[in-house]
Amino acid sequence: MLDTLRADLMKEQIAQLINRLVIPHTWYATILAYYVSDDGMSHFERQGYNLRQQLARYQELYERGHLTSAQFEQRSGDLVRQLQQLKPEAQAETAALLPLLQDFPALWKQLSIGGQRNLLKTMFAGLYFADSRLRRALAHEPFGELLGLPGNGMME
Repeated sequence: MLDTLRADLMKEQIAQLINRLVIPHTWYATILAYYVSDDGMSHFERQGYNLRQQLARYQELYERGHLTSAQFEQRSGDLVRQLQQLKPEAQAETAALLPLLQDFPALWKQLSIGGQRNLLKTMFAGLYFADSRLRRALAHEPFGELLGLPGNGMME
């Protein structure tokens, strides 16, 4: 005879597990970068490289006398400001996401069922229930550590 699990009990236990997750502050920029671009941080690194190359060209033009001091200051100042703003967390489209990264349980609640399922697939190799209780959670790294799970994933 197959045991059946009530979906509401499973969801509640999974939510309790998910509520333990705290995203490290050092991950914020990478996560936000992938929100902005499928290339993640590579997108920002490429843009930064291009801006630094352009700054070097202006420096060379100034040194050769093709730009006045005022022209160089204006153009290089613009590029320096762009470089300073070239961070995922400085982008307008990521402003609303930062509070969600700081409060992962709130983010979890806002995800659709499909979004939650996809995230669970990313985080876990398996979630095992017995007697209507979550007994084992095998997490992909680094989620096991972030959730404080033992190496064998046993919940009790």
